Amino acid sequence: QTLEYSAYGNLFDWMKLTRSKEREILSPLELLKFGYQIATGVADMHSINEAEGFVSMTHNDICCHQFIHIDGIFKLGDFHLSTFHKKDRLTGKACNTTNLPMNAALKKIRAPEEMNGRVTTSREKVDVFLVGNMMYLLLTHKWMFEGIPTLTAMAMLRSGERSEFGFEPTDPADVAMVEAINWSWTQDPKKRPKAREI
Repeated sequence: QTLEYSAYGNLFDWMKLTRSKEREILSPLELLKFGYQIATGVADMHSINEAEGFVSMTHNDICCHQFIHIDGIFKLGDFHLSTFHKKDRLTGKACNTTNLPMNAALKKIRAPEEMNGRVTTSREKVDVFLVGNMMYLLLTHKWMFEGIPTLTAMAMLRSGERSEFGFEPTDPADVAMVEAINWSWTQDPKKRPKAREI
């Protein structure tokens, strides 16, 4: 795959500089714009074959390394684990419940339905959950379940617990970001919204 060159790196690089105070903290509105870019990138990918009525491509590896900062915009890249889904000719439904191996080091920041090693619902909803994780990182400058041992975090995730925000949002942009994160983090993937709705 060929991607544009980024002199500014990816979201991981950006966050590393922010956490070390080498980059100024952005305003809530600027952070919301970045969150919008992340959700839009995933929604655009999910909408490639929207006219057919189903998601034809899922990313399967939404994390801070996959969003490249180019000209002030975070763009989704790194599609090496992406899955293309086809429509079942008999049922007319998408075949998008592919099971993929999960990086053990990332288990505590994955979707709850992945904790048993299988995804029997749409992979699209896994992508949406992970969009929430990226927005949480933008908003709090912390990783989901940061400082919590992996097995404990996985149990918390399975039971519906999530990382705390650490503050009560009052700025309208922060309130909107928290709402989008909580919506992305809906426990039941069948009730979780589509990326475009986020």
